[in-house]
Amino acid sequence: MTHQWQTPSALLGQALLSSLPEWLQQALADIDAKAMLLSEGLSNANYRLCCPQGDWVLRDNRPQSLWCNREQELANWRLAEAAGLAPALIWHSDDKRVYLSCFVAQIRPWSSVMSHENNSLCIEPPLTESGPLDNVTALEVFDEATPVSLLLNLLRPLSQLTVPDVALTPRAQWQEYLARLTELARAMPSSPSSVNSQSNLTSPKKTHLSSQWHSAFTQLSSLATEIERWLVQLESCLVADQYCHRDLNPTNLLLVGDKLQCIDFEYATASHPLFELASVITSHKLTPKQRDSLIEQYLAFNPNVKPSGVEAMPAAINCYWLCCAAWALLMAAEQDEECQTQYLAYFKQYLQLITI
Repeated sequence: MTHQWQTPSALLGQALLSSLPEWLQQALADIDAKAMLLSEGLSNANYRLCCPQGDWVLRDNRPQSLWCNREQELANWRLAEAAGLAPALIWHSDDKRVYLSCFVAQIRPWSSVMSHENNSLCIEPPLTESGPLDNVTALEVFDEATPVSLLLNLLRPLSQLTVPDVALTPRAQWQEYLARLTELARAMPSSPSSVNSQSNLTSPKKTHLSSQWHSAFTQLSSLATEIERWLVQLESCLVADQYCHRDLNPTNLLLVGDKLQCIDFEYATASHPLFELASVITSHKLTPKQRDSLIEQYLAFNPNVKPSGVEAMPAAINCYWLCCAAWALLMAAEQDEECQTQYLAYFKQYLQLITI
């Protein structure tokens, strides 16, 4: 992925440019206007737009990302924005395909010092305007208490936002993933002979990948007893669902002055408080002391979890990695051969992080 300034027309293309409001098109036609690709993923691409009239982030949502409820995403973004926990949403297209928000400058991206090595999906190095940042440790930037304090000062007000109408419990999410995976398993050839019987043009690599996919699904399915135990443990400590971002990994957090803001509300919904905490614990590079402090203080202020929540944290973390593994397997089934290999590797990594 190339991160460099280009003219808006060269980077965005005419189709995307023409979908923007007239005032923005005029601003981007300025001779000093420039654009840079910030990130590109399966569900969206993000661009920085800079010109004399303003500094913005343009997000182009993939039309094929049908799993995401864009109305729900925008509603949850606005809730967080109103509380000062997210960048300002300036405009969106009528079809919710394109969003425009304020660009938030960071002296050093939070992800550059707090990303855990388990975040293998975040394969791009953190960037500033001048290019990639050197690797540094959190203790070179913060004292030991600061990351925990910053995270708590985000988690606390997030948990107090109006609870969204749409809820997704860990059990419901797992059941949804399992149903989709089971349907795919029935439709996908499970052996070399069945693959080859469907097409004489099937490549040996595709045959091998299909067998690998079914083996992975079998591994995941074999955890049924353990999964039920984890879900019951989570349900037993729950008082009430709360507003949850559900993807608070370091690449979705911005360090703005002395506070954190969050971006990317595709997964935000009403859900289990410990699943929210698990997304932070698993993705951030925290010392054991920081991790224990974060869990203790999160449970101390949160009325939506019983005191037994501390014993349920391993179950919450396992459910988080379980959903990551199931997601990777779903993605593997929908990709070309090269990407399928990558997502099967992600599946293997996530599965190994589950502790039984």
